[in-house]
Amino acid sequence: MMKKEQHTENQERHSLMRTPGRPSSTDDGYSGISGGPTISEETDPEAAALAKRQFVIRELADTERDYVNDLKLIVEGYIAIMRDPDSDIPLPEDLRGGKDKMVFGNIEAIYEWHRDFFMKALERCLERPEELGPLFKRYERKLHMYVVYCQNKPVSEYIVSEYIDTYFEELRQKLGHRLQLCDLLIKPVQRITKYQLILREALRLTEKTQRISEIEGLRAAAHVMRVIPKAANDMMDVGRLQGFDGKITAQGKLLLHGPLSVAELSSLPPRGREWQVFLFEQNIIFSEAQGKKTQFTSPAYTYKAHIQVNKMSLEDSSDDAEKFIIRSTDPRKPGLGFICGVIDDNGPRRQEWVDTITAILQTQRDFLKAIQSPIAYQKELTKDPLRSTTPEPINRTATSVPPMLTVPGASNKERSNGQRKTQPIHRSHTVGLDGGETPRTPSPTKSKLNFLEGFKNTLRARSPVRTNSIPVAPGARVRLAADWGKLHAGDELVVSHLDGPGVVVSPLDAKEELWIPASLIPNSSISRAWSFRPRKSENEKQITSPQRAINDRKILPPPRILSGNALSSVRVAAGDIARLSVEVANIEGAHVAWRKNGIHHDIDIDDRHQMRQSAGLVYLEIARCCLDDAGTYECIIDAESGSCSIKISLYVTGDIGATWARILGPTKVKVDWEKRDIERGTLEYRTIPSTTWIPIVEDVKHPPIILELPAGASYSFRIVNKHLENGGTSPSAIVTLPLDESMSWEAEQFVGRYLELDELGKGRYALVRRARDRGTGQEVALKQTPRYKQSRSLTRAEYDLLASTHHGNIIRVFALFENAPQPGLDTIVLELVRGPTLFMYLSKKTDYTEAMASKYANQLLSALQWLHQRNKYHLDVKPENVLVDQDTGIVKLIDLGEAVRGPVDEVVPPADLEFAAPELVLGRPTGAYTDMWAAGVFIYVLLSGLSPFLDDSVEETTANILKCDFCFPDEYFESISNDAKNLLSRLLYLRGEERATAEFSLASPWLKVSKGATIPSSRMAAFIERRTHCSKSHSDHNDSFYS
Repeated sequence: MMKKEQHTENQERHSLMRTPGRPSSTDDGYSGISGGPTISEETDPEAAALAKRQFVIRELADTERDYVNDLKLIVEGYIAIMRDPDSDIPLPEDLRGGKDKMVFGNIEAIYEWHRDFFMKALERCLERPEELGPLFKRYERKLHMYVVYCQNKPVSEYIVSEYIDTYFEELRQKLGHRLQLCDLLIKPVQRITKYQLILREALRLTEKTQRISEIEGLRAAAHVMRVIPKAANDMMDVGRLQGFDGKITAQGKLLLHGPLSVAELSSLPPRGREWQVFLFEQNIIFSEAQGKKTQFTSPAYTYKAHIQVNKMSLEDSSDDAEKFIIRSTDPRKPGLGFICGVIDDNGPRRQEWVDTITAILQTQRDFLKAIQSPIAYQKELTKDPLRSTTPEPINRTATSVPPMLTVPGASNKERSNGQRKTQPIHRSHTVGLDGGETPRTPSPTKSKLNFLEGFKNTLRARSPVRTNSIPVAPGARVRLAADWGKLHAGDELVVSHLDGPGVVVSPLDAKEELWIPASLIPNSSISRAWSFRPRKSENEKQITSPQRAINDRKILPPPRILSGNALSSVRVAAGDIARLSVEVANIEGAHVAWRKNGIHHDIDIDDRHQMRQSAGLVYLEIARCCLDDAGTYECIIDAESGSCSIKISLYVTGDIGATWARILGPTKVKVDWEKRDIERGTLEYRTIPSTTWIPIVEDVKHPPIILELPAGASYSFRIVNKHLENGGTSPSAIVTLPLDESMSWEAEQFVGRYLELDELGKGRYALVRRARDRGTGQEVALKQTPRYKQSRSLTRAEYDLLASTHHGNIIRVFALFENAPQPGLDTIVLELVRGPTLFMYLSKKTDYTEAMASKYANQLLSALQWLHQRNKYHLDVKPENVLVDQDTGIVKLIDLGEAVRGPVDEVVPPADLEFAAPELVLGRPTGAYTDMWAAGVFIYVLLSGLSPFLDDSVEETTANILKCDFCFPDEYFESISNDAKNLLSRLLYLRGEERATAEFSLASPWLKVSKGATIPSSRMAAFIERRTHCSKSHSDHNDSFYS
């Protein structure tokens, strides 16, 4: 089972994706009434229901006060400090120019409205509960602020993720907040879900009474709070659409979206794939979900294709009545079309798709008719405003239905008293950027005219626009689409100038200038990338100058390589997977190819070579590496605006052929090998942890071979050539046949969510890789632990400990995936520390001061104190487990595996004798004092580059530790302050109970030293070189989790 700590994106999705129409129950409804007043339902059922409802309303009012206080932490905390030009924590340069405002969206307006109006109105409902339903209906328009907030949420998430451990963490500590910023920013999303649950419960209780007016009011309120969370959820889905070059805000309202089985007409035979389809007023966009929607994960949507509505036709499928065909009528895209079918009942029904597409196509036709013969069209509308809208039979290209919340029932036609009834369909209730009221059903004539007005706006001449620019001239007047700070929806503003992703505006009656994001300017003022334009006849076409043609094209900057693992050549063992990755800027529309030196053609995609691209990163993945794969690879990125390339060296270690094993089923394994000079051989296997190789197939000639093996065990395979001495292949990587077949689901979730990149390092039990979250683009570290080295329960315990840890100097954890990405391998997803070990960081300098050493020691001791106060102990403090973010100087304590491992039955040598306390050497009970000894050794090395107890042999080193035999050589400690030596003397006591605690150490005067001695970095470099050399003779000794 996958576990995950409170995570912004997942909480949003889990909160908003409750089924709106499900009746209230103990499982899904509001369950907060358990402690309410007790009135016998048998004696007076109505009074009992009203008493319970009163408790529900009180809960609503109480939680509203808590919610306003949470918003206050953001507005009067984070926002106030970030706006203060004299703040002692300056705003990072990258957050200037409007980016800081994108973090919070319109949350300031939400806070002020709740504080000044809504909270007080809810408190009045305690005395007048009959006002609860009308209250939500009255403020329906204001509550749409949450849709605007969620529209900005994916952008906010991305920016916050870049600074959550640096700038925002500094602000959190300064403000003294318990929750991180991301946990506060999710509060509005959680709040609208809370409203939905409480209103549902209040309605259920009121329906037990005879108060008809109150029931109707609560039903209307419950409807409002079904529509708004759904609209908010839709906007976050749109925000996760990646790779679409057009401007999403220019596509009009989102009418429908959901999964469809989509097959391209050009492919023979057509093969259906599950794609996520977004139908806007002016475009239909096809995308592929990366990962699946679960309680814990939300997919990103990768753009695949689009068809403009004004160049689209709709047909029924002659082969399958349950499918329909969408074609492009654009002469520049001949043959572009898709066969679409509904996959399941989770998304919109087939008839709903057909009706909605038919409606907008008919409106397109009506609009063309209106601009060609406006007088005749107006007479037709006036003559017959309720003109029939029945779909035309088969070969449909259009029907006339305004895209409102109800359309004439095309599937269930009922006639009563000679009149047609309308059948409501549940569509995506996403509002546009006009910030208006929730759509109501007007007359068909008015609906048609209003909808046509939107198309007229797209016919205005406009000049080419830069990416992210706004085609509103300075001095132009615009109306605000939604509340923003002091401004309110509908306010008329004067545009001053562009500023980053927004504009600076001034109210008509004031001289002050205010910044607003571009998305709050109504559609009529924003250029639409895919707008409808009438075609001119051949004799009307004008000759366009070459310069005009150049200007009309979207000019992108040339691609530029930011980094690649050419800087540190990739080295893999034979049989492993190699990943060559390159980070590139401005890659939109570029062609990417990989080529190996000596081969004069590009590498093709096959079962061993995969080329992918994600969030500015391109990479080549080579599976089952063999010795012949070694060499230099060139990545060539070619675009119209320029090209660039980079070379990466791949080294494949091993002097014999490789063996690969792949799981095919619960008991089936496919074994493949590099044949080379092996004509005949014997296939052998071993069961982990046994070291005995057992023949399983004699006289094998050609790979591959499929084996049937017992489930629930881990295996390795090799080929032995008995005719040649030392002939054969190297052992394969270990594979595990699990007992539980359901774990493949979790592996699928993991692969869909994370893109694995390069290896960072190996420890005694685990391997750590760098990876990228496909949804957010955030880089993470994956600590992957094989089950044959560490049990699942220990890995789970380590995750649970990290998940309960909230300290700025302890590594953060995001998720646990069991049996992922492959069976027998458990993966903990951690934050990626962008820097080396602290000792390596200091060794690269010329020198460092005693004050710097005390600053880093202070952070380490603070992390240990946090653990010790909760009766948790690290028990593996050593240089490889203390990292530093080289940009911020924040120390991170990693690897809490020993903290959960527990005592062993027999005394074994410590994994790292150099930093081991006497009780570890003797196999006696450990505790907080064990960490303090290791911290003392760490600080000693930090100040001198010497190890206090290390001697020429293990025996002598052990004797020095057990006698606590150390000193302060003058050559190294003469200039070091006495406060530092006193602290070390208190930490390095033989008896654990006599050692200084973390709390005592943090009060040491040494931690407040202003500068102190200057320490040459060459000492630390010598310590690292000596330690690295020693580790070669102990392969599992002192390995770092990060390079």
